[in-house]
Formats: sequence, C-alpha cells, structure tokens
Amino acid sequence: MTNPPRYLTPPELAKLWHVKAGTILAMLRSGRLRGFNVGSGRLRPRYRIPPEALIEFQQQQSAKPPPPVARRRRKPDPDVIAFF
Repeated sequence: MTNPPRYLTPPELAKLWHVKAGTILAMLRSGRLRGFNVGSGRLRPRYRIPPEALIEFQQQQSAKPPPPVARRRRKPDPDVIAFF
C-alpha cells in the first residue's frame, strides 16, 4: 500500500524553509505558492500545501542566467573630426 502525499501546513513549511509562517501565508495569498483552504469561510483560513506545489514553486524560483545585454553603439558626434 502506498502512502498518500503529505500536505504541509504553512508553519511546517516555514520551519523547513527557515522563514516565518507569515511569509508563507503572504506567498499563498499572492498566488506565488499554490495551496488550498480546508477551513470554513467564517473562521481564519487553514491552508494546506500539496507536494506538487512545492516542486512547482522551486522550479519557478531556480536561478536562470541573465538575458544577454544588447549593446548600443554611441552615435558619432558630428562636430568631432576623427583622425585615424
């Protein structure tokens, strides 16, 4: 029998990532991290974060090489005479 996937709470994830639980809640509210609310609408939200959402978030945050910088050539000054 296989184990069901482990859903994490914001405090558990905060402990794993060494950040505050408020940071995780802010990521959930802004949509940067995917999760769902298992609490009723009248009480404060009780979020659960699926393991797939963690993998997805980490892939989005991975380091990527910076885009190449387009070099612009300086226009020659019409008042300057170039001797070369």
